[in-house]
Amino acid sequence: MAISLPLVLLRLPPVKRWVIEKRQAGEQWKVWTAIAPMAALYLIAFGFILNEEYQTGMQVLTMHPPGN
Repeated sequence: MAISLPLVLLRLPPVKRWVIEKRQAGEQWKVWTAIAPMAALYLIAFGFILNEEYQTGMQVLTMHPPGN
């Protein structure tokens, strides 16, 4: 959910219009300020997913598959 949320929000028509208006007005810093927390959430959530994949893969490679 945390990975999909920023992508879905940026595709909403009001958000998309706001981003376009700010870019055309030369206020792109406002767009970056608004998007930065979403980007951080995206990267943190993706980090957790990669960690889970790595840990599970290592357990399978060492012949100790996870119990769940």
